[in-house]
Amino acid sequence: MNEIFACATHPVLSGSAIEHIHASDVEELIISNSIPLPDEKQTDHITQLTVAPVLAEAIIRLYKQQSVSSLYK
Repeated sequence: MNEIFACATHPVLSGSAIEHIHASDVEELIISNSIPLPDEKQTDHITQLTVAPVLAEAIIRLYKQQSVSSLYK
């Protein structure tokens, strides 16, 4: 059997979204922390990745009047 992994860059996990994820065949949901995930919604099926380094680099480049387009590659 193949494993299913899902990703969301700006996850809105409202209502029964967590229950739906658990009931699905998704092995792991990988999300950014651009929207805070409350402690009660954190599970072993969800991995959060921080967006802080990318945002920090974008702020630095904007301050220095440099391009940010390469951050999206």
